[in-house]
Amino acid sequence: MHPKKALTYATRAIELGTNVAQAYLARANAFLAAERTTKRSPHLEAAFRCDPQNAQIQMTMGDVCVQNLDSTSRGPQTLSHAVELDPAFVSAYVRIAELEVERDEAGLPRSD
Repeated sequence: MHPKKALTYATRAIELGTNVAQAYLARANAFLAAERTTKRSPHLEAAFRCDPQNAQIQMTMGDVCVQNLDSTSRGPQTLSHAVELDPAFVSAYVRIAELEVERDEAGLPRSD
């Protein structure tokens, strides 16, 4: 499916289910597919408002901050929140560890 068509379907999903996190996630992913990554963050935040206990959404938001928006302060904080939401979320711990290695290699301050 083409990203433009995916955006159309995702927009319709949001219209039909304004409180459904998956609809906002679909729109965020459609923006990613369309290589419009900076437009992804607001939709991830909307998804998280719909499902505030979803650690996966927090981790995805952290990754977007770190990788696409180059936010070195918000990314680690968002990833840490994913761990707070789900202390057994292995992927979040792995991502935080990777981020710490990347920060160290780049000579950036630690996120303690």
